[in-house]
This record gives sequence, structure tokens and C-alpha cells, in this order.
Amino acid sequence: MGRPSTYTPELGEKICDLIAAGQSLREICRQDDMPPDSVVRRWAFTDREGFAARYAIANQARALRWADEIIEISDDGSNDWMERQVEAGLITPVANTEHINRSRLRVDARKWLLSKLLPRQFGDRVEIAGDRDNPLMVETSPRDMSKALGLIVEELRARQIEGTLADPAGDET
Repeated sequence: MGRPSTYTPELGEKICDLIAAGQSLREICRQDDMPPDSVVRRWAFTDREGFAARYAIANQARALRWADEIIEISDDGSNDWMERQVEAGLITPVANTEHINRSRLRVDARKWLLSKLLPRQFGDRVEIAGDRDNPLMVETSPRDMSKALGLIVEELRARQIEGTLADPAGDET
């Protein structure tokens, strides 16, 4: 029997359950009884029988699982130390830097993904001066605007004289 490519609510539900449990779509679709990941994405993009909403919720659930995993990975120090023989018969604990660095990478990858997938919950906070609905506005006086426009006109004339800017009216100066 080949890999399924026809959508069924049961298959869609199974895929969403596995995603919510923390598996990637690629990991799920490597299984013999699953469709290719491109087919599942097409089901989501075309919203096959309401699959898009269930797929989105499953992805959010997986992201929240990653947030929990960040704490677990950070708190697990079980392999941070290993014993090494430094002299004949003398064994001493040393830091397992490979494990520590791998744990840091696992945490950083999850943090980055969370900040992109759920930016309101896990993205960097940007502070806005003033009221959130009416952010700080910089007002420019007519005199300042006139000065700024004068500088722009001077720059354009200088470029035109240098030959780096054509005269928009077609006149030769």
C-alpha cells in the first residue's frame, strides 16, 4: 500500500495530534502511513475541510510545548559533568562542554522559533514613548520644513550641475 495523499478528517486529526505532541511535520511525514509534507501543507493552505485552523492550533500547541522544553533543558544538568582520569588512578570531574553547548543551542533554537511564531507572547518587547494608541509624534514647524526643502533643492541643483541628475523638465541649465 502506498502513502496516502487523500485528505480524511481522521488523518488530519492524527497529524495535528502528533504536531501538538512536539513532532515536526517532516518527522511525521517520514512515516510510511503518512502523506508527504508538501501534501499536508497544501491541505492547510487550501483549508481542506477546515484543516487550516486545526493545523494552526496544533502548531501553536507545539510552540507552547517548546517553551516548556526550554525550562526542562535549562534545568537538566545531568550530563553537564563527566569524570576524567587526569593522573594514574586520579579521577576528577570536568565540565562536559559539548553537552552544555548542545543544550544552549537547543534552548536558543526554541527561543528564536518562539519569538518568530508567537511574537506577542515570546518576541522582544518594544517600548513606545507616549500613549500606545497615539505614539510620540515629532512636529515640524513650517520654518523647519522650509529649511529642509531648501536643502533638498540645493542638493538637487548641485547634482544637476555636476551632471549626475537630469533636469526633469528637459531644460538645459
